Amino acid sequence: MYPAHFIQYLLLFHINRDYFECHEVMEEYWKQEGKGNSLWKGLILIAVLFYHYRRNNFNGAKKLISKAIMNIRTCKDEVDRHGIDSERLLNILNETEAAILRKKPYQPIAFPIVDNKLINTCSNTNDQFLKYWSQPMENSDTFIIHKHLFRYEQIERR
Repeated sequence: MYPAHFIQYLLLFHINRDYFECHEVMEEYWKQEGKGNSLWKGLILIAVLFYHYRRNNFNGAKKLISKAIMNIRTCKDEVDRHGIDSERLLNILNETEAAILRKKPYQPIAFPIVDNKLINTCSNTNDQFLKYWSQPMENSDTFIIHKHLFRYEQIERR
């Protein structure tokens, strides 16, 4: 019912907090689908803004949060059709924007998933999903937090 890339994105976002990989997974799917789906673009923006926010790049996060909010606002029906409460997601993003503008420390969020089929699909794919989705926790793994830096180091070594 839901695309595998979408499920993978949600697992990476909630369990690993690997926002860099969330971006990679969803961008691949978005390009594959012809770049027409605004929800996929919105999810890419959300992943990248949280990547910047966690790294205290407030300027980068500030630029992206307004784009993400605008994007989600324009595709609310699509967001809802994919099992996420668009109004609650917009509220979460607005609260995040206020925190970014005040340069408050990063806090992980959980997508307000309201479709039990989506929740079950995620939990059946990875039994850790419910734990991390219901109680958003930070992943302090330096590799995940600064992944783009390590990725370029790996490329240079080749």
